[in-house]
Amino acid sequence: NADLAMYVAKGRGKGTYAVFEPEMYSSSLESLSISTDLRNALERDELLLFYQPIVDLDSGDISGLEALARWKHPVRGLLSPAEFIPVAEESNLIIEIGKRLLFMACAQAQEWRKTLSPKLQMSFNLSAKQLEDPNLVPIVTEALAMTGLPPENLILEITESMLMGNVEATVRQLTALRKQGIGIAIDDFGTGHSSLGLLKRLPVDIMKIDRTFVHSMTEGSQDVAFVEAMLNLGDSLKLRTVAEGIETHQQMRLLQELACPDVQGYLFAKPMAPSDTETFVSTFDGLPE
Repeated sequence: NADLAMYVAKGRGKGTYAVFEPEMYSSSLESLSISTDLRNALERDELLLFYQPIVDLDSGDISGLEALARWKHPVRGLLSPAEFIPVAEESNLIIEIGKRLLFMACAQAQEWRKTLSPKLQMSFNLSAKQLEDPNLVPIVTEALAMTGLPPENLILEITESMLMGNVEATVRQLTALRKQGIGIAIDDFGTGHSSLGLLKRLPVDIMKIDRTFVHSMTEGSQDVAFVEAMLNLGDSLKLRTVAEGIETHQQMRLLQELACPDVQGYLFAKPMAPSDTETFVSTFDGLPE
């Protein structure tokens, strides 16, 4: 019981504690079950990618796509990343899963460069353990070489919370990737605790404003001021900014008034399977009325 409570406490971060509760047993068994199924998923090619468009607010064109992991579980159905990625990180399967999905995203991006647009960029999310992996740069280099995707068509996303680990190692990894021409984006910006000094040191090209700020945007609200401040910060650091989680026309209009470069959200499209993505991109005719 104490052992289970210890792992729960570790999952909450440093300087915390946890008291054992019976529910921890069922949670532990659930994680074990998912971990076992994940190993089978790799063997059976059950992991796949859905894609969500990123839209240029000025031109009304699709500027890129974000690759989002899905798991076609034989019993549970289609699972989102939140339902299996944390377990994959705990069990160290995330390195193999991340590698496979990265190759898949690069191959798809190269195909769509030929059929849709040569400028189309593919965003891919790195996990914390992938960022710590000393083989990350060779893996990404191999993925580009094998698929033929130009480095400038790939954007690797990291979350702001991931910057709190080994900063020096993170800077080295990202610098090596950026030297190849690969774009680097900070996802969920505004929810972590990174300092401006750290942000200045990082070789970053794109800043993605977290959806929690966008969701509560209304005319004259404090959240509009927060988003405006983050856009100004992005401009001063020469970063391209993407606002996530756009769901209403009002949110889009407010972001247009703030001169936000790029947006992403359900107002434009939910994450889609490859065939639906291709149809959507090829028939997209501008911002929704």
